[in-house]
Amino acid sequence: MNLIGVDIVELKRIEQLVKRWDSKFLNRIYSQEELSYCRSRYDRLAGRLAAKEATLKALGSSSAGISWKDIHVINRPRSSPIIHLSGKARELSTALGIDQLTVSISHTDETAIAFVMGTTK
Repeated sequence: MNLIGVDIVELKRIEQLVKRWDSKFLNRIYSQEELSYCRSRYDRLAGRLAAKEATLKALGSSSAGISWKDIHVINRPRSSPIIHLSGKARELSTALGIDQLTVSISHTDETAIAFVMGTTK
């Protein structure tokens, strides 16, 4: 069985959140590895946030009990990013029998979108 999630984020929204909350926002949502990759680029930050939201939707859960940092969007050189789960997100994924999460992220000058598919055993 496949579980899917999709989310779209406006880059302007991310820009406003970063300008208003700066490191409080960034450190609440993103791991240091994600922040290093994004280098304050709003398109990358929006894409990672969309991927995290899409992952929650694929897991069939709101953010209840799952930290944003339980969902890691890991960049791979010359390849598509991957989703790595920890904490409550990993527990839920295991309970659902998900053995793989696939993510696709794309963006324009105004929006970022992510599609996540979880494949069960």
